[in-house]
Amino acid sequence: MMRAIVNSGVYNPLLMRMTDTADLSRFRKVSRYGSWVLAVAFFFLSAVIVLGLIGLILCLTDPGSSVDPLSNELSIALCLNAVINGVFGSVLCRIAYGLMRSFGSGVTPFTEENSRRIKMLTVICLMGFAVVLVAHAFMAFVVFPEDYAVQVPVLYLVMSAILYIIYLLFEYGVALQDESDGFL
Repeated sequence: MMRAIVNSGVYNPLLMRMTDTADLSRFRKVSRYGSWVLAVAFFFLSAVIVLGLIGLILCLTDPGSSVDPLSNELSIALCLNAVINGVFGSVLCRIAYGLMRSFGSGVTPFTEENSRRIKMLTVICLMGFAVVLVAHAFMAFVVFPEDYAVQVPVLYLVMSAILYIIYLLFEYGVALQDESDGFL
């Protein structure tokens, strides 16, 4: 009788269980694909870090070298920016990879470990905002005082705000999951 009510198009959250629907298997499948995409992004960002470090070393050791058509100073700024953003991006990808793997294999996504990972993503985005802002301010006021504009990394700030909201939702989901497990 419950199956007939669920399949007839009547939505009743008390009668529907996540394990009886295709939504959970679809969620797990998307999470597994997402983990592979994040693994590829991690290796791509690792290559960006290595190439940025090579460019930085070349520009610092040989003042005549540069990335065409930029000057040596702007090449240094470009390589430094690539290294900083590559480091933060690869750390974010590594943590998000663990989150996606957990989503793809667990019974429920609402666990303390996943909530902690989302909180770490939020903190790392805030750290990325601060480090990139300081790096741009340093380049604007010390390295290139006459012709460098400070760029505010708004993307890191927006990402951290969104991730903080998701973190709060997951904390609430963990509390509901614990309460639900207590009834069973």
